[in-house]
Amino acid sequence: YSSAASDVYKRQALDQWLDGLPPKVRQAFLLRRLDGLKHAEIAEAMGVSIATVERYMKQALVHLYLSPQASHG
Repeated sequence: YSSAASDVYKRQALDQWLDGLPPKVRQAFLLRRLDGLKHAEIAEAMGVSIATVERYMKQALVHLYLSPQASHG
């Protein structure tokens, strides 16, 4: 068991999980988590309202929670 193998597995699981998201939800999630943008910045970048970004983030988190790949404890 190696850390590199674990990282590859985690990356594959993340990629698979992201593939299950609608494109705009995935984009908002990645802008938040990878780029560290705030909701207002994401809204401006995507040309949507802050409320829409918040809805996208909630949708992504619900998808993650319900995902069979996610460990819940």
